[in-house]
Amino acid sequence: MAMTQRLAVGLVLAINLVALAEQERMPSKKNLEGAHWELHALGIVNEQMRSQLVTMAVRRPVTVAIVGLGGVSKSLLANYFVDNPLAKPHWLPWFNAFEYRESADDPKAETHDTRQVRVILELTMLLGIRVRLLVYQPPDSYEAIGKAFEKAGREADIIVCFHSFWGEKVSLLAEKTRQTSNSLFIAPYVEYQNLPTGTSWQAHARKHDGSGIAHFITCIPLAKRTPGELLHPSARDANDTEAINFIAPSFSANGPGETSPAAATTTAVAAFVIAASVRKPTPNEVVQILRETVAVDREALTSLAEFDDETVKRIETEISYLTKPTHYGQRKLDAEGILNLRNIYRRLVSESIPPATRPARGMIRPMRPKVCIQKDSIELENAHFIAQISTKPTLMLRRLFNKHTLSECIASGQSSPLFAVSVDENLMTSDKFEVVGARSSSKGSEAVLKLSLRSPMITAELSATLNESCRMQLSLEVMNTDAKPHQLRIFFPLLNHLLIGDVKENYYFYPFKGGWTSNVPFHLGHGYGTPTGSLQVISVFNPILGGGVYVWVKDRSGAMKTLWLRKVEQDGVMPPVYEALRQEMRASKIPFDLASGISIAFSPLPIVLAPNQRLTLPDAVIGVHAGDWREALKSYTSWVRTWWRPPNPKVPVWFRRCFNICALHEHESMKRMRYSGPEKLRPSHHLFQWSVWWEHPEVDRFNRPKPGNWYRLAFGDYQYELRWGGLEALQQEIKRIHNAGLRVVMYVQSYLVWKHSRLGKEHGDDWVARSATLKPLEDWTSEETDMDVWDFCVGTPAYQEYVAKTCKRILTETGADGIYLDSAADAYPCYDKRHGHGNEPARFSLEMLRKVRKAIKEANPQAILHIEDVCSEHHLQFIDGAWLKEFEMYPPMSNYTPHFTAYPIFFLRFYFPEVWFADWGTGDYAPGWRWCLFNGIGTCRWPNDYTARTGRVMKENAEAFATLQPEPLVKTEKEGVLANRFPTRNKIIYTVYNRNADEVSGVLLKVPHRDNWHYVELLSGDEVRFETRGAEDLLSFAVPANEVVVVAQLPKVLDVHQQGNCLRVQLLRKVSQPRLVLLTTQEPDDLGQLVPLRNGKAQIELSQLNLKSHLVVLKLFSGEELVDSAAVKVF
Repeated sequence: MAMTQRLAVGLVLAINLVALAEQERMPSKKNLEGAHWELHALGIVNEQMRSQLVTMAVRRPVTVAIVGLGGVSKSLLANYFVDNPLAKPHWLPWFNAFEYRESADDPKAETHDTRQVRVILELTMLLGIRVRLLVYQPPDSYEAIGKAFEKAGREADIIVCFHSFWGEKVSLLAEKTRQTSNSLFIAPYVEYQNLPTGTSWQAHARKHDGSGIAHFITCIPLAKRTPGELLHPSARDANDTEAINFIAPSFSANGPGETSPAAATTTAVAAFVIAASVRKPTPNEVVQILRETVAVDREALTSLAEFDDETVKRIETEISYLTKPTHYGQRKLDAEGILNLRNIYRRLVSESIPPATRPARGMIRPMRPKVCIQKDSIELENAHFIAQISTKPTLMLRRLFNKHTLSECIASGQSSPLFAVSVDENLMTSDKFEVVGARSSSKGSEAVLKLSLRSPMITAELSATLNESCRMQLSLEVMNTDAKPHQLRIFFPLLNHLLIGDVKENYYFYPFKGGWTSNVPFHLGHGYGTPTGSLQVISVFNPILGGGVYVWVKDRSGAMKTLWLRKVEQDGVMPPVYEALRQEMRASKIPFDLASGISIAFSPLPIVLAPNQRLTLPDAVIGVHAGDWREALKSYTSWVRTWWRPPNPKVPVWFRRCFNICALHEHESMKRMRYSGPEKLRPSHHLFQWSVWWEHPEVDRFNRPKPGNWYRLAFGDYQYELRWGGLEALQQEIKRIHNAGLRVVMYVQSYLVWKHSRLGKEHGDDWVARSATLKPLEDWTSEETDMDVWDFCVGTPAYQEYVAKTCKRILTETGADGIYLDSAADAYPCYDKRHGHGNEPARFSLEMLRKVRKAIKEANPQAILHIEDVCSEHHLQFIDGAWLKEFEMYPPMSNYTPHFTAYPIFFLRFYFPEVWFADWGTGDYAPGWRWCLFNGIGTCRWPNDYTARTGRVMKENAEAFATLQPEPLVKTEKEGVLANRFPTRNKIIYTVYNRNADEVSGVLLKVPHRDNWHYVELLSGDEVRFETRGAEDLLSFAVPANEVVVVAQLPKVLDVHQQGNCLRVQLLRKVSQPRLVLLTTQEPDDLGQLVPLRNGKAQIELSQLNLKSHLVVLKLFSGEELVDSAAVKVF
């Protein structure tokens, strides 16, 4: 063993059990041979499995600290990965995050630690884990190394040390390790000759019996170079204290005794656990997951060249030997198997799937609602709930009891304020107000409280009303009775300490964009009336108990407000924070604490109240229910439907048939210097959105030549670029795209205007939006690039008219099919009184949308208006469609989206089906494509083979996917299998999503039976087997892990059978505009061959077909809509 002894400090460093080989671990940069071998031995035997792990590892980045004496070369590692084709650009921030600490520097040499770090980075790269690497290189003294452990523990998830420390003072390092309990420590297992094991650092690691340091583990390798051999530690005497925690596959270890590479592999596996878990696990929880998922994966091992059945038997024998006590009584091996990523993945997947919502236990018995005002409290009760509000000594909600679940909804020993008022940044909750009067209505269904705050002098009136429904209504009016004005920010309604059973079983629905669901602790703050908002409802529910609580407000104005939610699972521990709020919507103080449970608050924009001025808040609704989020959304949208109206005129049918949207910015036209849409149009393209088609100056305002793409932000005038051929060339290109079967939508920006455009020069000073200090708002200002852009005020009527007329002109002149009005949901407050508007940006954008949609319908009644994001349900009344970033996987959203898909539902699609929706942000994130298919919405990226295939199926069945009666999450027959239903009179579509880690098969759906109907899986064309029992059909089919299939219930119209070398087809009933198509391949762009029909019959000669398989699919259409499908095995 290479060993250095520092006599001055009495410290011996042992790198590992055998002398390190001089051979460098340098597998091919192109294929990462070593990392792939290790993944294979860890149970990940194919690319599909690896991709499944990658989709889970996006939940959070992992910080790994390397503490050692030999140094790590950043330059060698950076060069290694930059040239690797697997290292896509989003991996490069690894090296930006590579930080040297403790006087560490780049040795620029292939050091021992550099080799081990390469193992970690190769594996974590293939697993899709974002790693922040910290390198500590302390002086070689116990004290310095202990301090490095302590410092690393302040920010690192994992601390790895590839060295061993021996000596009398090793207890100092052990104590520092024990104290640094927020980090998982990983080290290679070591022995050295006859040194007393109790004097080694590794001797203090976790033992099988639970003794030792629980968050400190050691490892040995399953080495490729010595298949089937495991290290046999010495059992030297009764004082032997060392133990092995894990066996890890290693491509580079020279043999069972070279243990450092095993620590590197273990680090990557532990990093995956941290990155992919629903909640960030503690170090002890990581160890427990690793221990409970080890295995001897015979299938994975024997598929490698180094292992056969005999070798695997030998491994099992070795493991059995190591787990038996030696004659001195110790057990050397803790976990009885080899680290196994496949089992880890299975476990983490199962933890990410919410349990099925169980029936609530309570029996609801009719009773007359009653409100009882007592000396120090008010009790409200009906058949569904009991609410108790204390009036003395403080005004608080003391109790909320759900009779459906027979459970309290407020944590034991806690109570909740009902509102809070921040007066000039001084926050006061309802318990600071004195109750100076209380009365009930004559009918006994309402309680009214008079409230007073002494300093400053604020009065309020709070009323609570209930009826026979499962909810009560709260009303609040506030008055400034002080002698001077005050700025008020009001939090109403406000509920703290909601807790329904076990806190980990408390899920929530939060209306970020299309809707988020989760049970993960988080602090969230987002704006209704802004691009991150959509609805005014929040739900908390426990699927195990079968019920929950919802809160929403009766605000028809569309006014901006902040919706706050905080879930705390451990008292005193602040959860991760995600607030995407404009400055005016932020709050310096929020009326939440850090007690376990969920807190909810709604907060309108601050307002200055003059003396004796009143403010009436929108009424709030607090309800209890059986079931889950569906009940909350049903309650809220039922109220919305009392005033909300669908877009008028209706969304055109052609637009509802678009599912693959291709967005093109300047690239093609800039490259070719002519108007140029997509050169290679695929049949899977449905709609083309064209941006940066307008004129671009040849020089900037400094008369400097600039390439055109510097002016991609030259918004405002929207005239045609003469250097690209002008309007005539653009018209011809749009015709070409139309002839290829696509629709074309032109990009227009709603409020950004280039300062040096004609519009900017003429109206910039008049129409620009201004801050409270009357400073013009501007974006992307840069003297160097001359991309100066103003934010125009969307609330200015003259500018609204300009945008509307411009959109109408563009459609009239170009023949395009619609307008994409970018950022239309992103209006800013404006304080310029010359504009003659109030200061409610959400209303500005509503008026803009009204005018623009009216104008484009005048140009072409079949033209459409679509936007990005929606702000609120109000906006949905004045658009044809919107794309959102519900499943966005680009930074920073990639840090959050994976946490909030407990129920992967695009909620707006199901509760506002009159509007067209798509998701813009899925990018290359494969689960996002599947979620779009599952929800029956489009994707907004250049189609790939998957979206090409699914988009074709959706377009062929657009009538169903665009149904106005979609049903989210209908009942299925297996846990972890979800299904949405899209019914029409002529067919019913079920999208079925298997969230499990493995394929499921068997009876998955039970659906109402219909005579002479059958079932087809539309992506493959296969017939689905079913058995009729009574009034139900039991459907049996298979769904691979993490996949979505599309099952259609279709009328049996096609009768197909083979006679010799001929297929004979007959239609069993008359079909309008029949079209029969034959497909002989599964290629995504294969639209098939048209088969002539005569009198409802067709004949197909098989010898004339170029058959690539024995399965052919016949599709019968009525116009563009699929009527029936039949798969035929031909011989």
